Amino acid sequence: MAILQTYIGSWINYSRGPIFGATITFSTHTTDILQGCLALFINYVGSQFWSIISFVMHQASRPRTDADGFYQARQVILRNSAAPGATAWELFFLGSNRVKEKNYDKRTFGAVGLAFLAVLIYGGSLVAGIMIPPRIKAASGESLILGGNCGFSNLTRIQMSPSLSNLKQKQDTITAATYARNCYGVDPKPPQCKRFTRPEIAWTSKSNVPCPFHLTLCKVNASTGYSMDTGYIDSLDLGINAAPQDRLLFRKATTCAPLMAKKLAKLVNETDEFGQKHTHIQLYFGPINGILNYTYEYDLATGGAGSGYNLRSYLAYAQLETPTWSPIPELNRTDADVSLVILAQNSVAYIEPVDDPFFAAHVDFNGIYQSRNATYYFADTYFHILACAEQYQYCNPNSHDTDGQAHCTELSSSVAIQRQASTINLSPFALVTARLFDMLLPQANIFGSIGGSGAAALRASDIIFHQVSGPLPNNQWIIEVSAWFETALARIQHGVVEFATGPPDAFASDPVLMNGRTEIWGRFCSSIKVGDADNQQSFSALGVGLTLAIGGTVILVSWCLEWFVKRLRKVLKKGMDRGEQWKNDDMIELLQDGRGTGSKVAEEETDEGGEEPGVDPSQECLRVNTEPENQEANAAGTMERAPESV
Repeated sequence: MAILQTYIGSWINYSRGPIFGATITFSTHTTDILQGCLALFINYVGSQFWSIISFVMHQASRPRTDADGFYQARQVILRNSAAPGATAWELFFLGSNRVKEKNYDKRTFGAVGLAFLAVLIYGGSLVAGIMIPPRIKAASGESLILGGNCGFSNLTRIQMSPSLSNLKQKQDTITAATYARNCYGVDPKPPQCKRFTRPEIAWTSKSNVPCPFHLTLCKVNASTGYSMDTGYIDSLDLGINAAPQDRLLFRKATTCAPLMAKKLAKLVNETDEFGQKHTHIQLYFGPINGILNYTYEYDLATGGAGSGYNLRSYLAYAQLETPTWSPIPELNRTDADVSLVILAQNSVAYIEPVDDPFFAAHVDFNGIYQSRNATYYFADTYFHILACAEQYQYCNPNSHDTDGQAHCTELSSSVAIQRQASTINLSPFALVTARLFDMLLPQANIFGSIGGSGAAALRASDIIFHQVSGPLPNNQWIIEVSAWFETALARIQHGVVEFATGPPDAFASDPVLMNGRTEIWGRFCSSIKVGDADNQQSFSALGVGLTLAIGGTVILVSWCLEWFVKRLRKVLKKGMDRGEQWKNDDMIELLQDGRGTGSKVAEEETDEGGEEPGVDPSQECLRVNTEPENQEANAAGTMERAPESV
């Protein structure tokens, strides 16, 4: 997969609708700055909210004078409240002093209650500043891929080089199989499962369904089939960010069954060019490339050569004019692609008998094997076979027939639905989506899930050591085909993202680029999502907008409330005394009044006693007040006047 580059800016995530899906994506650096600014903004909103409460509480009290000055002190604190934290401390200190003196009443508890309210608002703004910025990140964490290099590898060039073609197929198989093993049916999901918009595509299964092929081939009985079905998958769940009218429903259904090969096997003796004699078993499930009249050949000498599992797969596309493999009539399906899987167990020994029809092993051996003396069990036959019928379907969720059923293609082969896609009234965007799937489906099958990996594609290989296998359950073949089915689904997920990012570097020579080819393809290339990108963060535009709108409203009300109430009182001609009290309780006003009172007293004393020649009255006042014999009297006088000053 090429380097993932994501879109930075605003966009609509249609997974959550046009309103809740409004998203803004930022780089990681910008995200850190944004979160810090939002935290500061929320804290400032908290302080302004407290300013509103302080104003309301101050103005809600009728102006009066207490003998002890408690009311005046509370009003001054509320009037000059700068932040809820500092105000809480001042109110608590005011109330707690009276509690210590056991001189308390409901006014005292009211002050303490206001202090706790200020603490609550202060703490709430701190917590909100920490919690809200991360919470308004987009719930899905999804991002748009830029899609500037979207397209495919040049299939013509790759097909001209078989080794390069096989390498690409194997690389895709390993990538999808690794993802399916780590992310499908696993809970909790590891971090790598966030790569796609849906960690896994859900599917259902049924056992003991009818065998999808002719009964003469089906092993055991006619109801040995096992079906796997995704149901209808919205293209949105595959990472294609489309509005409802541009969506496509996709379905994949696969039914597998073990097969019998005895009547289709032939023993062949040959002598090579060096005169060596070889005995082969040839299987006749259909010719290959019109060159070989048999499907598979097994050398009997291989089984005793100490080799492990050997797994081969074949694929026939129904309705394809020039198939690579042409199944025999009993195996052929005109409405499904057919995958054939052949397993040779060779020299694999089992420590217990195996009853699974694809791994059956009951031939016992008592003796030394792999340097260990024990009882082992070997395969019943040289090879076991299973086959799968694979079907696909497209549906248009926006077009219905008279019965209310969505218009759909037939549940059929990949080639058939490709031809029928244009008949179900898809929008141009949805039709382009179908064309992308047309490119992915040829390898999104059981054949592609094995993809040259051989025995590595078997889960049974996990418990083999030195050609000795641990016990296998009776449904091991179901475990294997389920894993291959999940690998095929992961291959579709991977293919969608790889299309958007462009082909991998090793296969990017002369790629088939689709961005800019037409307006629809250009829009499609910029509409593919990825689950989680390391270099960016997405935020909910609604969450950011609501945070700024609510916070901005609080700030605006805080700034304008005093002005508005003042104008309203002038109109109503009521509450003027409370407005005057708000003005007089301002700290600057109180300081100015204090300086004015001191100057006036000094002037009166000078008028009564006269001025001493050459003496500055203010200096004389300072001298008198600092004389030792007057300090005690001054301090006492100050304490007596303190309540009145407050």
